[in-house]
Amino acid sequence: MNLQIWREIFLLLILATILGFGYSFLTKHGFFSQTAEQPDLKIVSLPEAKSAFDAHSAVFIDARHGFEYTAGHIRGAISIPLFQLDQHAYLIDQLKKENQLIVYCDGVACNSSIELATKLLEHGFPHVGVFYGGWQEWTDAHYPTEQSKNNSQNGKAQ
Repeated sequence: MNLQIWREIFLLLILATILGFGYSFLTKHGFFSQTAEQPDLKIVSLPEAKSAFDAHSAVFIDARHGFEYTAGHIRGAISIPLFQLDQHAYLIDQLKKENQLIVYCDGVACNSSIELATKLLEHGFPHVGVFYGGWQEWTDAHYPTEQSKNNSQNGKAQ
């Protein structure tokens, strides 16, 4: 190849890199994402979750899909599926700001609890934790669960 082709390839790579970084900067995605600005979430361990459950000192929020909640959930938990958050806004409005909220989903492979907890923090709830082990860890420990006959029985916000 001649020198002209190599120059054009080099210039195209430089231009593509500049455009890529520019797009990332403007959209705040990728390299320039604002992860450092996100609020710190408290990670709740299984013993902490069980202690809060036993003391009735926290409201458990199930971030999974409604059909998963209906099939089984932590006893007394309310269902606020991340992907149906707008439809469940009335439940969020019923929660007291001073309540300790513990959000969970399937387990460590599920990020819905983290995303929902972040949204709750943004809604002004200062005491939000993520039970990262979630449903899987809770059921593996044989802790109290229940099933719902239909998803309209979401429990009451406390």
